[in-house]
Amino acid sequence: MGMEQNPDQDFLGELYMLCELGNDASGQFFTPYDVCRCMVEISGGSDPAAENAGFFSVSDPACGAGALLIAFANLCRRKNICYHDKVLFVAQDIDLIAGLMCYIQLSFLGCAGYVVIGNTITEPSTAYDRRGLLPAGPQSRIWYTPFFSTDIWYLRRQWAQIELLMKPVCRQTEQAERPLSPATTSTAGSTLRSALTRAGMPQQQRQPGHPRLCGPARTTPSSSATAGPRPHNRQDCLKCPAWSWKWTKGNSCKP
Repeated sequence: MGMEQNPDQDFLGELYMLCELGNDASGQFFTPYDVCRCMVEISGGSDPAAENAGFFSVSDPACGAGALLIAFANLCRRKNICYHDKVLFVAQDIDLIAGLMCYIQLSFLGCAGYVVIGNTITEPSTAYDRRGLLPAGPQSRIWYTPFFSTDIWYLRRQWAQIELLMKPVCRQTEQAERPLSPATTSTAGSTLRSALTRAGMPQQQRQPGHPRLCGPARTTPSSSATAGPRPHNRQDCLKCPAWSWKWTKGNSCKP
């Protein structure tokens, strides 16, 4: 095959245009490979891979046959960068034939990634994680390259799933550990007082914040002085007017 002899070319894309199979009605025209190679040489810089960052991703939202991604893979090869493990290739095209040509050529080169078939404007390629390892959307339109199933990429996807599962827990922990500001406390108290007013509670029963002590005050056997509200429990809390307005009259939530 042509790519086996010379991988630094857009074999299927050039063959597709030579056969005049492009869709003229939609303005389909593949960028020449030499232009793509010039673009990646300019934007690639002296060292496009951060060796200590694990991996990085490159995306082409209108990939065609994948000429731009192929040129980038060959740039990494010339710079002695192992793009099989260091680069995640993400491609998208609205044309199914063009997208599959890109998928075939990336697979032949050993690129890890996936090709999304869809309109980039109305249905852009997105991912659940921040690094693009878990693509979102219907899986029927996503084509994964064989190298995306190697051990290292499999472990990276598993770790990305673990991070997604742990994110809500970490966020709740941060919110619980974060102290409330005086303004936040004042706002919460004002909101509760407004709710009690709308519910028609007497003024003496409106509390700026619901205390965790409920029920009528108790008295000691030796004295008529009150000993304060009785300790909070679940049953009393359910009866407390601060939580249910249908409690029997005569009982009240003591401060």
